[in-house]
Amino acid sequence: MAHPRYVFIINPGSGSVTLARIKLLHSTITEHKLDAEVVLTGSDIVAQTARLRDAGYKAVVAAGGDGTLRSVASSLAGTKTAFGVLPWGTFNHFARDLGVPNDLEAIFKALESGQTRRVDVGEVNGSIFLNNAGLGFYPRFVTEREKIQPYIGKMLAAAIASVKVLIHYQTFSLNLTINGEVTKVTSPLVFIGNNDYQIDRLGLVARENVDKGELCVYTLNSDKRADLVKLA
Repeated sequence: MAHPRYVFIINPGSGSVTLARIKLLHSTITEHKLDAEVVLTGSDIVAQTARLRDAGYKAVVAAGGDGTLRSVASSLAGTKTAFGVLPWGTFNHFARDLGVPNDLEAIFKALESGQTRRVDVGEVNGSIFLNNAGLGFYPRFVTEREKIQPYIGKMLAAAIASVKVLIHYQTFSLNLTINGEVTKVTSPLVFIGNNDYQIDRLGLVARENVDKGELCVYTLNSDKRADLVKLA
């Protein structure tokens, strides 16, 4: 017996995924008579996505936040299986930059249209990223901020996270090779974006493009804590 054309893969532990939302997804699939099924996953999401890809589904739709999306995309990038996005996370940066609405009706219409577009992914040591990758201060800051932002708001969470990370301030030296030119920097951070980001008070402004084939690289070429404080 042939399987459906589409599969929604859901991480129940992601962001704002709830039982009510999962039930709504099932009922909307039935209402639209969409040839689709729903699969719940957990820590084996990468391997499970690979199995779904190899089974021949036309599209695998990831329902969750940016972490879930990255895990699913890592098994689909460069293949013929389309990657769909259902933004059920806390922040949904990738979906926001793509212009994907948090609306089942709109997403179902997009699936039914069959239209796809190419987007870029970055890669670090064999692992892909959809949004950005970093070393040093910034990823540590984001980790701390996202722990508390849902409870106290973005600005206060950013302030508290900045203080916590600055207490353990560290710098490192490295060589950056960009367009064949080598630059040596000493910095507390390296930020690499999948296409061009603007950074405003340690927050990311939405990308205008996700398909220009570019990486943007930001560093603070200083070993002084005060310079990082000025940047904030």
